[in-house]
Amino acid sequence: MAAPLRSTAADWSEPSLDGSERVLLDRLFESAPEAIVLADTQSRVIRTNAEFSRLFGYSAAEARGRSLDDLLAPPDLHAEAVNATAQVARGGQVAFETQRRRKDGSLVHVSVLGTPIHISGTQVAVFGIYRDIGTLKQMVEALQASEAQFASAFRSTPGPATISAVADGRLVEVNDAFVAVMGYSAEDAVGHTTRALGLWVDDRDRDRMLKHLAEAGQVRDFQYRFRTRAGEIRHGIFSADVIDFHDERCLLAITHDITERVRAEKERRERGRFLTLLNDITRAALETHDLQNMLQTLADRLGELFGADGCYLTLWDEVSQATVPAAAYGQWRENYRSLRPKAGEVTITESVLAAGRPLVVEDVNDTPYLSPRIAELFPDRSLLALPLIAGDQKLGAALVAFNEPHRFTPEDVVHGEQVAAQIALALAKAQLVEVLQKHVAELQARNEELDAFAHTVAHDLKSPLSYMVGFAAVLEQDYTILPPQEVRRHLHTIARSGRKMSNIVDELLLLAEVRKMEVDLHPLDMVAIVAEAVGRLAHLIEERRAEIILPSEGVGPSALGYGPWVEEVWINYLSNAIHYGGQPPRVQLGADQLQDRPLVRFWVRDNGPGLTPEEQGRLFTPFTRLEQVRTKGHGLGLSIVRRIVEKMGGEVGVESQVGAGSTFWFTLPAQ
Repeated sequence: MAAPLRSTAADWSEPSLDGSERVLLDRLFESAPEAIVLADTQSRVIRTNAEFSRLFGYSAAEARGRSLDDLLAPPDLHAEAVNATAQVARGGQVAFETQRRRKDGSLVHVSVLGTPIHISGTQVAVFGIYRDIGTLKQMVEALQASEAQFASAFRSTPGPATISAVADGRLVEVNDAFVAVMGYSAEDAVGHTTRALGLWVDDRDRDRMLKHLAEAGQVRDFQYRFRTRAGEIRHGIFSADVIDFHDERCLLAITHDITERVRAEKERRERGRFLTLLNDITRAALETHDLQNMLQTLADRLGELFGADGCYLTLWDEVSQATVPAAAYGQWRENYRSLRPKAGEVTITESVLAAGRPLVVEDVNDTPYLSPRIAELFPDRSLLALPLIAGDQKLGAALVAFNEPHRFTPEDVVHGEQVAAQIALALAKAQLVEVLQKHVAELQARNEELDAFAHTVAHDLKSPLSYMVGFAAVLEQDYTILPPQEVRRHLHTIARSGRKMSNIVDELLLLAEVRKMEVDLHPLDMVAIVAEAVGRLAHLIEERRAEIILPSEGVGPSALGYGPWVEEVWINYLSNAIHYGGQPPRVQLGADQLQDRPLVRFWVRDNGPGLTPEEQGRLFTPFTRLEQVRTKGHGLGLSIVRRIVEKMGGEVGVESQVGAGSTFWFTLPAQ
């Protein structure tokens, strides 16, 4: 809440304001073209602006704390000043023309506006505005004293001035400044009305001025727009008095050109709008965690900032060296992301990233920065392309588009660069967050996988180890009394359990190898690899009396892979088919070339009971196996198969129907 205002100059304190409000208030106060004074209720000066010092000669320090009436009022007008101050102190408002004394003792004609300042119903200060009307007064006085003197004063008036007949509005005289600013010679202007000359940009302004003149008999500080002979539109403040000139009732008018002040104010407003939208862009970047939502918000804000017909944000895929449409403002908002450039086409994103600086494209149909086919897809004619670069990382581009030919100013380019820098930082941050989230998800999955791995290994090692310990204990206690055939049976169980544990250890070592190793792919001798796998399973094939059916023409088309790993894939698939196939197992191998992809598909088909869809969905997941077969094998095999095949650029899968057997397959890149 603002601090309360005091009623005296000595203990006065202004309301609490934040930095931007304070800067704006001070700027408005100091840059005002009128002399402004702030006084307490006792008429003691609190604050003055630069124009006050220029007009009256007192610095802010010299004026502060002194009585305003004693400071400025001449002795013969002191009572008038005191009465005016008293009227304002009683809560009234005063407006009059008078004379006031400068520091050097000279007098100046001024118009005075005094108004009280209230806070919460209590008057706390007086606000006074003084405008120098000496030029106008001098002209009137000169007219009354001497036409020659008046003519000289009139011609040398610094602002455009006119004398026009009240009856019909035709110009009777114009001064030198009128000729210089308006572009009309005296001969061209005299005898014509300002309306006929086209000086009034808006006739409604003229009508309002005439109405005010009729009601008040004079015009003060009327703001309007006027047009020069060259067609330039400028801004002015218009003041006028009715005088007698050459026995004719005329209107003496003078204009102060405030075009630069209006332009500065417009630039300030535009700058404020730009900063507001830039702040929105920064806030969107910081507060939006979803990348796509963030990109859409940024595209919308950028389009609003430039008042553009379209705005496009694209990403750059460094790996494939390709443009990826991401978000759009305007006509292509819904469909922009579905677009893809064709091979060999030049995109504006590629061009602006190569340039490393903004590119202005006046006509998209005549530029080397964009392929014609892409240009024809859009209604846009002119583009401002801004590279999105964070450090050395090329992220994409922001494109501002207009459907009609548009001239981008240097200020537009600077603003665009500022916004592009914010978007690039936001995009880099969002991509970093996305990578971190991916890593967190991977770490979480890895932790879950390690937990499952620990349970699986513990379970699968515990079962054969229990057999070994149990039968060894029996032999230790009863070896001397057991029949020889019973001893051999126990020893066979111990050996089989040991082999099973050895296989588990081998697969754990293979898993560690697959996780760490990066291998080169080479053409495979699949016949030899399959033969080696079948040979390693000879004892199991013989034990289960399994039938292995190999294709007569060899195991499929040539493929690329890493031989030792591919052999392990065949070992797992064949051993599963033998273990869980029919009685006896009948296992068939085969391969075929995929038609739509450069892959070779290898498969193993069994004559087992088949799998339900739910059971198929649980296969190949890390360190899991079917509950109904947990006691018949270990749970690492298919998980390792998937890891091996995916690391070689292939895929794994199963096709099965209950009662009709199962076909397990894997793919490898074709040679």
